[in-house]
Amino acid sequence: MRSGAASPFATPDQAARQALEAAGTDTAISVGDDVTVAGRAAYQIVLTPKSADSLIRDVRVALDGEKLIPLRVQVYTKGAAEPAFEVGFESLSFTAPAPENFSFTPPAGAKVEEGTATPPADHRPEAAAEAHDRGRVVGSGWDSVLVTSLPETPAQKPDAPAQKQDEKGRGGLDVAALLDGLKGAATPVSGEWGSGRLLSTKVVSILITDDGRLLAGAVTPEALYRAAGVKG
Repeated sequence: MRSGAASPFATPDQAARQALEAAGTDTAISVGDDVTVAGRAAYQIVLTPKSADSLIRDVRVALDGEKLIPLRVQVYTKGAAEPAFEVGFESLSFTAPAPENFSFTPPAGAKVEEGTATPPADHRPEAAAEAHDRGRVVGSGWDSVLVTSLPETPAQKPDAPAQKQDEKGRGGLDVAALLDGLKGAATPVSGEWGSGRLLSTKVVSILITDDGRLLAGAVTPEALYRAAGVKG
């Protein structure tokens, strides 16, 4: 199975479910050209955003012509010939695995203990509170914009200890360095919403405001400016 860079989905099924669940009245749904994926004949469902603010041209879900399961999901941005994101099978077999593949015999002298599995991180009780801290969403559907507050730097914390603080986020990510890099690559912008710096690509637009907010979405810069004007 292949997947595009920084793919948030492990399988075509996960990506297809996310795309189809998000499709609403702001989405035009059609049937695309037949394709071949992993050597199997498939037909395509094409999801096209109706919004002019969306950077996404369409999402194509290839379904197996016999089994009706997702084989591939591709996301195309406006003006691009190649998909910005793709996850799909390169080879696929529906043959049932042999039963012995699932059997396990402990080696002689081994001690077997049964335990309780730890819930996934996003299912923990505190996960909801952590998600709330990550920000809020302005808009809906294809026009959704994530709005979050930038983390404070040591210079913004007058009561911070003199020693160097740990500014790294989850996974050891240096958040301060990342933000500095974004700001360095961004363009100064301003409007009725305020001022800040804009980083715009074919896939996503990011706005870092001077009042300490970060806005991001697969939308045009104009959509970010409108979201920046929504106080909450």
